[in-house]
Amino acid sequence: MSLPFPVPIASSATIIKAILEGPEGMELARCAIMGVDGEGTEVIPAKVFQWWPDQMTDAIQTGWNPKTIPGMSHPLQVWGSNGGRTLSFEVVLSRLRVHADDLSTVQAVEYAGLAVDTEDDINRDVEDDIAYLRAFCYPSYQYDEEGFTVVDPPPIALLNFPMMNLNENGDDIIWCVMTGCDVTYLRSFPNGRPRLAKVSLTFSQTKQDVDGLWNAGLEDFEGRKNGLGRLGNATMEVPSVP
Repeated sequence: MSLPFPVPIASSATIIKAILEGPEGMELARCAIMGVDGEGTEVIPAKVFQWWPDQMTDAIQTGWNPKTIPGMSHPLQVWGSNGGRTLSFEVVLSRLRVHADDLSTVQAVEYAGLAVDTEDDINRDVEDDIAYLRAFCYPSYQYDEEGFTVVDPPPIALLNFPMMNLNENGDDIIWCVMTGCDVTYLRSFPNGRPRLAKVSLTFSQTKQDVDGLWNAGLEDFEGRKNGLGRLGNATMEVPSVP
């Protein structure tokens, strides 16, 4: 049976593109990091990660400590303070094309169009990105007017993961200190320049600045857009403690 009107037939490339990108297209969110001092002043400029991490671990220690009581079936649970919150994920740093500066004059002509001298989403300077992340691990040494060395701790890292609402109050930005930055070099260009690397990052959330400490409490979760009430909530009567 033939149809009274022509039916457009999508090419295989169009179909694959639609499957991979989905109806929203490839407009992907970008996560970023920035370094500030205890006063909130920028000391390391903000930079987006080349790729969104495949996974993230978000762990928290609640600070409940069991106290053994002779003859009891269960220990007494005593809460002192929370033990901290840790975020860890792995970022991939990669470069597709050789850097133009690494080519000789003859090679530059031979490989014209295959080398780039600027950064883009698929051509990052891997060694520079590694140095950028490692900068969050080191203190600052400066001299005051009298010539004495002034030591400042490593920068505080501001992580921004859009729409993940990592902060207790629902914000996307969370204050952390970097506690680990382990690099695995996976591939290099013929001249030794890094081409592919993975960096395992570990952060510990902080709630402090030069004015002191502040807390995240249950009230922060209740103050989020949807509070603690979402679809699927159950009705439950509080039972008496047996």
